[in-house]
Formats: sequence, structure tokens, C-alpha cells
Amino acid sequence: MAGPSLSTTTNDDTSSPSAADPSRRPPTITGTAPDDDADAGILTYQSYRYPAKLAPLTPQERSLLDAYAAIRSYEREAARIRAEEAKRRLEEADERYRAKVREREKGEGVD
Repeated sequence: MAGPSLSTTTNDDTSSPSAADPSRRPPTITGTAPDDDADAGILTYQSYRYPAKLAPLTPQERSLLDAYAAIRSYEREAARIRAEEAKRRLEEADERYRAKVREREKGEGVD
């Protein structure tokens, strides 16, 4: 009993593991990419760019890029929170300074 035969008459290399496994097919590229990137063989997944020779991305690689995107969003949120806290502390320090100045001016006016 003969096993399934692979056709070699197509332009695809069906002997490669990615041709037989649909999960290894390249992701559908959406969004806008500059024409020079398309000529250079640059693909994108979310906001990540990678050479076409690395395509197709495996589900594990896509999962890793998704995790990196989540981490990046958490880091942005943390930076925003740190900036808000720094601004709040600067405003408090400014108010304390202005209160001291008012107190000093009030004390000078009494003399």
C-alpha cells in the first residue's frame, strides 16, 4: 500500500513542512506598508516588522509577539502613571513654595 504522493508539478515546495501544515502559512498582511518595504521583503505582524525569509510565523511566534505587544502597552501605561505622579509631586512642591513665599511676604508686611 503506497502512501500519499506529493505533487512536484506546482510552483510550491510541497515537501516543506510549512506547505503541509496550514498553521505555518504566512499571516494575512493588513495595514499600510511602504512600497520599498514590500520590495525589500519586509512583512509585518501587528506593529512588528520581520524579513520575509522568516515567514511564515508559527502560532508560538505570533503568541510571543502578542505577549511583547502586551508588555509594551503595560510599559507605556506605567510610564504614563509615573509621569502623572511626578507632575502631581511637582505641583505639590510648587504649592508649598508659593505658600512659603506668601507667608514670607505676609511677615515682611507686618514689620
